[in-house]
Amino acid sequence: QKLFPYVYGGAGYSFNSFTVETALVDDWADFGFTLSESIKSAPSFSFGAGLDYAITPKILIGFEGKMVICKADGEWTLEDDTTGETISATLTGMSLNRFIVGLGLKYQF
Repeated sequence: QKLFPYVYGGAGYSFNSFTVETALVDDWADFGFTLSESIKSAPSFSFGAGLDYAITPKILIGFEGKMVICKADGEWTLEDDTTGETISATLTGMSLNRFIVGLGLKYQF
């Protein structure tokens, strides 16, 4: 047998980070405001399928697709540098879902 199809699933934890584009922060700063955003880490779930092809009994090449599902919360703040007044909002359930396609090489011991 040379073809080996497979499916998989799992759960994990996404250590999220987010950086506001410097140009946007600078644009707000030109008007006397400080813009900041943050995002929290969150659980994630993944599932996928793939197909490996045995070039030799020990060397395989493979192709797979994986869907990662993650929803995270965050917040943003805009502060007036002159008065110190701030406005802010909480962002809930932001979708960080992604689909990943991979090509790989495996060696079996």
